[in-house]
Amino acid sequence: MYLTQNTEKYPMAEYYQQRLQQSHSRIERLALLALMELMFARSEPEQSSKDQH
Repeated sequence: MYLTQNTEKYPMAEYYQQRLQQSHSRIERLALLALMELMFARSEPEQSSKDQH
């Protein structure tokens, strides 16, 4: 899929960013954006129902 060196900090993020910039297909760009959001977005810690009293 892609080649990387161990010294790179975020090789997968860089790969998808390059793909996004080089893509001419609207569907591929939307798919890449959705994939990047799922893979790299920080999730908020879920609150349990006990904390909501």
